[in-house]
Amino acid sequence: MPRSGGPTVPRDKAVVAALIGAAGAVVASVVGVAALILFDPDSPQPNPPPLTTTTPTAPAPARITVGDYPLGAAVSPDGRRAYIANRDSDTVSVIDTGSNTVTATIPVGGYPVGVAVSSDGRRAYITNRGSNTVSVIDDTENNTVTATIPVGGDPVGVAVSSDGRRAYITNRGSNTVSVIDTGSNTVTATIPVGNSPHGMALAPNGRRAYIANRDSDNVSVIDTGIG
Repeated sequence: MPRSGGPTVPRDKAVVAALIGAAGAVVASVVGVAALILFDPDSPQPNPPPLTTTTPTAPAPARITVGDYPLGAAVSPDGRRAYIANRDSDTVSVIDTGSNTVTATIPVGGYPVGVAVSSDGRRAYITNRGSNTVSVIDDTENNTVTATIPVGGDPVGVAVSSDGRRAYITNRGSNTVSVIDTGSNTVTATIPVGNSPHGMALAPNGRRAYIANRDSDNVSVIDTGIG
């Protein structure tokens, strides 16, 4: 007889409910055992998957075809032009930096190697190692050579003073530095330095020139007399 005061549950439904409860207990027990096995610190664990990282790819540099054996390079102060000395072509390539194209190819002396641009961007000075000269390119007109200046033997390095009034040339073959008056395009002084002078740099105020003498392992410091 069913108890009074509560709902009656048919016998078959009670049996089904009991079976479902028992099945749930078994499943819970199995899952618990599996979890224990999976996270047992004494059991061997699978290796984690390798981490994958993405390395940013830099854009490929532009490549501009110029003359044979390009060596020297200089950029105008406004950044609009680059000048490349092509040693084996005896030319200078003028590059428009906005389009990365060669806009002019200028014949100069033999074996051009060094390039410097004046601070106002109006002139470029090229050392011609094979002809012992400096070519002056006036880039405000038609990118033509307006002067060719004889200097010492085997000229390589070149620098222009910040006021644009002087250019300094290292003559590796004669162990001298030529000082050029850029107004008259003439050599006004020839200064003995160390053996095989090559690279050079001017102080920002123009008062000193520093000359790297390759074969004597020293640096010559020239007082330019400015200031």
